[in-house]
Amino acid sequence: QALAKLRESAIEPGTDPADRRAAAELLAEAGAIADAVPALLLAGGDLMDAGDVENARACFVRAFALDPKNYDALFEIGRTELADGHREDALAKFVEVLRKTNLRHLPALFETGCLYEGLGKFDEAILAFKRIVERDKTHVDGLEHLGRVHQSKNLKPDAVRYYNLAADAAFGMERFDDARRCTNAALALEPENAKAKAMHAELKIVAGDAAAKAAAKPSEKPAAPAVVH
Repeated sequence: QALAKLRESAIEPGTDPADRRAAAELLAEAGAIADAVPALLLAGGDLMDAGDVENARACFVRAFALDPKNYDALFEIGRTELADGHREDALAKFVEVLRKTNLRHLPALFETGCLYEGLGKFDEAILAFKRIVERDKTHVDGLEHLGRVHQSKNLKPDAVRYYNLAADAAFGMERFDDARRCTNAALALEPENAKAKAMHAELKIVAGDAAAKAAAKPSEKPAAPAVVH
């Protein structure tokens, strides 16, 4: 019963990261490694969100020590290196994750592509982002980055094509702001591109519908109190 309660508190939403981490350590001491590791990853994620990189790293390192085959933990260690500005160390961790997962870890692929892009290694970045969209043809961020990297290489037709693919994928997910940004990027490179112009028109319709719905909503302002004579 005590172990069941520990498992519950370790994954319960809203648990304080320190309490979650403590519960995870107790689970690990009890031999419940399969329960301790996800709890440590959750605690580390919460700490990262709170800006506490040092304690987040400690959670991820502990999780990886408990389960050296948990490559999500290794990836998160890389993210803490990136948060501290250690780009080369972060890249080494991401590459290690990719090597050990046979290039199947999409978050590591994405972060690797972004790092290569930031370092001006555009060909390596393209390879990383292409591997993402080969596995997920609607990966909006991967497609958009492919557009950006091709634009950086002054390969405008390819850049426009990827921006349009990103806009289509974003529109399908109702991520209209992302679709608008990618469409505008395509039109900036090729103002008469038919696909981008068509998407621009679709987005105007969506924006008009949203404005009409907002205007049709009753006012949420409280009614003025009646004057008593």
